Amino acid sequence: IGETNLWRNTGSLELQPMAHLTARADLVVTRDLRNYDPTTPNGAAADAERGTFLGMDAGIERERQLASSITYAPEIAGWLRPRVDFASSFSLTRDPNSPLVFPTSLTPTPPPDTIRRELAVRLGNTRTITLGTGIDVAKAGAKYAGPSSLAGRLAQYIQPIDVSATRGLLSSYDAASESPGLGYQLGIGTINGFRELNGGLANSAGESSQIAVTSGLNLPAAITFTNRVQRTTTTNWARRLESDQTTIDGDQTVFPDLNVRWSPRGPLFGGVVKAASFNGRFLHTRQSLVVPAVVIGAEPERRATRVQAFPLNASFTWLGDLTTTAGYSYRTQVDSLPGSVTNGNAA
Repeated sequence: IGETNLWRNTGSLELQPMAHLTARADLVVTRDLRNYDPTTPNGAAADAERGTFLGMDAGIERERQLASSITYAPEIAGWLRPRVDFASSFSLTRDPNSPLVFPTSLTPTPPPDTIRRELAVRLGNTRTITLGTGIDVAKAGAKYAGPSSLAGRLAQYIQPIDVSATRGLLSSYDAASESPGLGYQLGIGTINGFRELNGGLANSAGESSQIAVTSGLNLPAAITFTNRVQRTTTTNWARRLESDQTTIDGDQTVFPDLNVRWSPRGPLFGGVVKAASFNGRFLHTRQSLVVPAVVIGAEPERRATRVQAFPLNASFTWLGDLTTTAGYSYRTQVDSLPGSVTNGNAA
């Protein structure tokens, strides 16, 4: 028989201290009001974690989720829109039924039995910082060259260009003994502060950098081309021993990522088809990983994957508003592993 007695609190705060600058924070806290048997080790640890509010029993904090963001998007010109985004998320979970840990410990390794054990806390946080800008070539051409000039007319066929650079950090801890400081919860700090907390190493942590450029063409006859170029590099750490983390480096390149769309104006085929849409895509992805060797002195493992995908789709809207769709996709993948190369395809 299960029993649930929870107290959930939510709150949001949004500030706009100046034009185009917005800061927001959302907090969700869930407290467990159930009573646990204090004669058991877990029950005694849960009883020690209980708090009060206005003289009333507030139970133990079971979960906490904190999300924060800061966005600055000034309007420099009608054709140029830069932006800066900061976003972080934090989660905390305390389970009275999990194995106990010792104070200021991020591992269940037991010191002397005289030290009181506490409830294990599972932590996780992420942070991303994005710098980007949107460039509306059509508006720039009309403004500086004139809408009737050759450059202004050609610029109307170019879709807005979007350029962005993103830096991300993340980490997770499976068995902490206490809640971290506000800096960790808000994602403030360097990767070293994410990898190590209160003297203990994270079970997993990572940092990533990504650069992406997107644009395209709007051609006559309702044909559009869109292409995206993206480069991502990652470094991940995973704890193997109590005081050691292994490092895995990754690299991914997406080019080309070409989308073609044709949406002829209806009616078509003598009015039988009211509207139609045809889509095609060519995606090429290259990914590589460098995994350190388990044996000291051995060479690291290098793995590579190359994927090509060719999806096609068509949609028709008939008289009576009946819509039918059809699709076909072909995919090839080449995996290069130490000592072997695997080729595969699927349709």
